[in-house]
Order: sequence, then structure tokens, then C-alpha cells
Amino acid sequence: MESWAEGVETKVTNDRYLGLSANYIATGSIRNYRPLNLFNSNKQNKVIRHGSNYEYTPIVIDLLDDFNQREKLNRRELPIDRVRGYTLRQIQTSLNRSRGPHTWKERLKHQHNNVTQKYIDELFGVYMFENCR
Repeated sequence: MESWAEGVETKVTNDRYLGLSANYIATGSIRNYRPLNLFNSNKQNKVIRHGSNYEYTPIVIDLLDDFNQREKLNRRELPIDRVRGYTLRQIQTSLNRSRGPHTWKERLKHQHNNVTQKYIDELFGVYMFENCR
């Protein structure tokens, strides 16, 4: 899956342009929720279905942000995202030498202290399907 590249692109782009303008809005799709007005935020509004060939998931964005799209958008088909507060450096550290999503998930839980790490299995369960293990 290419979610790492997608997550880095999203984070770096938004940080860069938010730094240039406090009024930065990359998309006008949903104006009520600021996180969904940013670059690539439409990814968090997508439903990733089992068996799909969709390679780019918002899992890295979900590890970084504090936006629970299921709760905020009131859409039960979206993932419960109770994980927040990881940094790109932490995510990359755990991703290094991981041979699959399961290893990456376990390394995230064991290498970093995060108050929301108890929800990592729940979040990975949404995006990392049986055929990816």
C-alpha cells in the first residue's frame, strides 16, 4: 500500500501552506470541518472496502490528526479513528524494516508512548485487510 507516501504528501503540503496563510483552504467540499478543507482531506471521506484495489488509504493521516471522521461526519461506514498524535518521524521509524502492515502496527504500539495506542488495532483493522497480512 502507498499510504505512507500519501500521508507524507498530505502533512507536508498542509503544513507548508498553512504556514503561508492562516486562511488556507485547499478544498471547498465540506466547509464545516476545518480538517476536511485541507489538501487531500477527501481521503478521510472515502470508504475503503474489503477486496478493493485502493492503494492509498488515509491511515497515516489518521495516525497524525485528531479528527474522527465517523463521529464528525456522522457516517457509520467511515472508520472509527480514535488514534491521534503520532509524528511523521515516529511513523517512519516504525515503518522502517517492517515487512507488512501487521509488523508496522506492532512496532507503532511498542516503540512509542502514545495515549491513544490502545486504539491502533481498531484503526489498522479498518485499512489492513486479511490479504495484506
